[in-house]
Amino acid sequence: MKTTFALALAAALGVAGTAGADVWDTAVFGSDNGNTTRNEITHGFQQVHDLGAQPGPVLDQDWYVNHVEPFSSYEVVCDGFTGDTTGGAPDTLQRVDTAGNVLQDSVSYASLGSISRSLRFANDTSAMPTGEYVRVGNASCGTSCDNSDQYRIRAWDTTIAVPRYNNSGTQATVLIIQNAGEVSVSGNARLWAQAGGITPVTTVPFALGARQAAVINLATVNGGIANGTSGTITISHDGHYGQLAVKAVALEPSTGFSFDSPGLNKPN
Repeated sequence: MKTTFALALAAALGVAGTAGADVWDTAVFGSDNGNTTRNEITHGFQQVHDLGAQPGPVLDQDWYVNHVEPFSSYEVVCDGFTGDTTGGAPDTLQRVDTAGNVLQDSVSYASLGSISRSLRFANDTSAMPTGEYVRVGNASCGTSCDNSDQYRIRAWDTTIAVPRYNNSGTQATVLIIQNAGEVSVSGNARLWAQAGGITPVTTVPFALGARQAAVINLATVNGGIANGTSGTITISHDGHYGQLAVKAVALEPSTGFSFDSPGLNKPN
């Protein structure tokens, strides 16, 4: 009864209770404190964790399995830092290998600097890397961190799909890519034959500054290699999820008709 009354009084007065322990840290098997973690990043992933010091005391690090598909791109964001974590440092959020060696530091989410961290990367090969992880740690409170020192982590597959291009017969396709944000973006548009496969017809690199757009005639790229083909397009890039607006327009000169195919992000 006394406990119930105390909790009710604290709630009425707006007093926050002590945060519970991070269940991923305390797991008996596969805790997230190293490369045996069973916590895996997927598209639309979202969790809240703490960086409370572990017994010893030792600094807390949260590891996440990071599966990377061929010809695809991704973004991981850490925000919502609370307590004394501070955030805002490149080593707060990192890509690492099995041994903990840093593959990539994060950058500020906003173009002019912010506390939130963004990790954006692309796999522009046909291989599927193994032994990759995302790691969150190095909180400014160090071994003084407790369970109230929390953050939110989110992740997306940022690869864009365009369901149709057509450079066969009398038609030709123009690909339009707009950077709607303040952060510069580079990437690769890949044309895939209608029958699919593991090798693209051709790859078209691009780089866009803030609010720039590229208008690419697919009939002329790379010596006209895409002429006589039709199929689909995927775009991998190093921008934020949803930052690029994309459309492919197939033109029929004999009639003046055009056929639009919008670029699609995976639903969040």
